Amino acid sequence: MTNRSQYSYLENPKISVVMGIYNDEEYLSDAILSILNQTFIDFEFIIIDDASTDSSAEILKKFANEDKRIQLYTNKINKGLTKNLNYGLSIARGDFIARMDGDDIALPSRFEKQIKALLENEDTILCGTWTTNIDAKNKEISKSQTPLDSYEFLWSSLFRATIAHPTVMMNNSLLTEHHLTYNEDLRTAQDFDFWSQLQAHGDVVVIPEYLLKYRTHDNNVSYQRKEEQAQIASNISFNNIMRYSSAIKYKIDKTQLKNTCDFIFLSCAVSKTNLNKNIKTILNFQNKFIELNELNEEQQTSIKKLTVRWLIQAIYTKRQSSLLFKLYGALLLASETKIIIKEFTSFISRRL
Repeated sequence: MTNRSQYSYLENPKISVVMGIYNDEEYLSDAILSILNQTFIDFEFIIIDDASTDSSAEILKKFANEDKRIQLYTNKINKGLTKNLNYGLSIARGDFIARMDGDDIALPSRFEKQIKALLENEDTILCGTWTTNIDAKNKEISKSQTPLDSYEFLWSSLFRATIAHPTVMMNNSLLTEHHLTYNEDLRTAQDFDFWSQLQAHGDVVVIPEYLLKYRTHDNNVSYQRKEEQAQIASNISFNNIMRYSSAIKYKIDKTQLKNTCDFIFLSCAVSKTNLNKNIKTILNFQNKFIELNELNEEQQTSIKKLTVRWLIQAIYTKRQSSLLFKLYGALLLASETKIIIKEFTSFISRRL
């Protein structure tokens, strides 16, 4: 715990940590302590309580009284995470802005390593890390690695929020210069949309270390609003691909692309005819991406693995996903047979 008199820099902190919380009482103390115990201590900790109805408010007040780096704001009515994040950005005084969620755990050296990476390149707008995924009881489930190869990262970012939201640290001056904020029309998947904006205005760096424990549980927003998030992600991916296609002068049918994005993200049923069209649309776009960027064999394999993984998952999660339907989809991916076998086995293992 700290005392304001110990830290004269609190008037001009190097980092502003922004955390929006709502009914996070079960995990909140661990999340806050993981920030307060960072080896890099020059930060302000902006916490916005979005009208919690559990004991979160009492927990927050206790920490705020004990550590003057914490700036606590409490909403009278629930406004949603996106608006709270934008408010946090608007009042942040730090040169860099770090995100944190009320149910995750940051490793002690996270800030120290991220700020070093950002200071080494003034054109870097965002720095993320790898994550260890844990359950409600802190048990490790898996590990997530953001692609390090620039082309693999670019390909992935067209379809996914490639960097985990609570791992990021951003360059505040570049956000201000380009008037970048979260889209308040989005209640979920706001990170995917935000990263899509940011990448046009600066470099993105990923530290290949597991510097955050990302918690998965039934109260996650992504779990509670799964269908809404999937539809928003489909729309963002569609816009990303359209922008990229326009930039490289690649003609792609808008209607078919929208159907294909919905196929990838949504669980709705699809006919065999449309399944064929959707797979061909993605594979043709993938091949153009590989050709345009003159990727080597290793890079090509990485891109194809990602594509096949997404397509297998899409086929597997469709409502009419019978064995025959899965086999039919696999046959349509015959040109990627070796990758299919490995990725399909890996996918089933994760499901089990």
